[in-house]
Amino acid sequence: MKALFSRYKKLHLWLLANLALLSVFLLARRSRGAMNALTEGFTNPLRRMLGRLCECVPFSVAEGLYVLAALGFLVFLVLGVRAVVRSRHRSGTVYALVLGLGNAVLTVYVLFCLLWGANYYADSFTDKSGIDVGPVAVDDLERVTRQFAALVNEYAGDVPRAADGAFAGDRAEILAYAPKIYENLYEEFPFLEMTDVPPKAMRFSRVMSAMGFTGFYFPFTGECNVNVDFPAATLPTTVAHELSHRRGIASEQECNFLAVLASLRCDDAAYRYAGALSGYIYLANALYSADAERWRAVRENEQHYGAEARERYGNEAVDAMNERILDMDPAAWGDMKELEKAILGQLSIALVDGDTTDPEAAKLVQMHRRWIGLQWGAEPERDIYLGLVRGYLADPRFVSYYDEPCGKGAAAFLVAAVEGALGE
Repeated sequence: MKALFSRYKKLHLWLLANLALLSVFLLARRSRGAMNALTEGFTNPLRRMLGRLCECVPFSVAEGLYVLAALGFLVFLVLGVRAVVRSRHRSGTVYALVLGLGNAVLTVYVLFCLLWGANYYADSFTDKSGIDVGPVAVDDLERVTRQFAALVNEYAGDVPRAADGAFAGDRAEILAYAPKIYENLYEEFPFLEMTDVPPKAMRFSRVMSAMGFTGFYFPFTGECNVNVDFPAATLPTTVAHELSHRRGIASEQECNFLAVLASLRCDDAAYRYAGALSGYIYLANALYSADAERWRAVRENEQHYGAEARERYGNEAVDAMNERILDMDPAAWGDMKELEKAILGQLSIALVDGDTTDPEAAKLVQMHRRWIGLQWGAEPERDIYLGLVRGYLADPRFVSYYDEPCGKGAAAFLVAAVEGALGE
């Protein structure tokens, strides 16, 4: 063992240095004060300095280092195999190669701990901001989710669209706007203030897409890197997310929160839309487990009819209807679903007779108006109810909802029955 140590003394000293630094870090991370001092006095300033140096390079230095690392590893393997084959002491050569490779990996890990890992044990965004991150009531989660659904519909018309309706924001413009994203948060969170530069677009974005990455922050160069192959609608919040990492925020959840908040507060339409969309997705995923069936009903209604309904009846009315549905107890929800089935059955019966003025048609109208009232909280007034039902015929989705289970012309029959019952 002594001879082996002497033969590869430098490699063993390298290993001991790595282990010593790692041990110091593992012990120091138990102290929040020590981690705060390390991040504020050393790691964060060093990363920012590295970032300023890399700003002068037009491409991602991080991406270049990944390529060099991959090529270096291949060269190492080729030369290592060659050295083993030619060596008279193959076991010793293999030992040296493994030790050298292990040292290189361990050195990178130790540097990562110093340049970035320390941020996980220092004061977080919630610590610095004083925001309460305690449990959230399901009712509050539901309300905020509905608010974000409304924001998505509101901002959807402000962004450019392709012929197929897809988001068509310019990626170069989105990246160019990046330095302004956090400006409206500095007054509320002064510790976030710093000078930003646009993140760098990855040349190997297609590879990142295959791996499922939208972007990453590289602490060894202080660069924010984004995948420009992903749908452009996700790019603004990806940019904001990576810029929050640049500020020393380690938690992915906190970066998601800041990305949504900063995007919604800025004056760029693409960022506001992306912020609302990302927020809605995060909230919807969190809410799904609360009551999947009722949430699915609200979600589908918002997706299919939300924008139109809000334009016609206003946000307050639609939000109230959604809240009414979500607040129903299981018994009330079951009653409403049973009534819905009964209406379709009654419509099928009345349609056979074809008389919109007979008792079966009158019963249908009575059931349908009551069903609408269960969703709205009260039966709609005459003119409002009449306008609502007449609107069915202008939308093929409503027509198919009634025609498919009850027969062709069912939707038109329902409208005629309502008009007859209301004296129109």
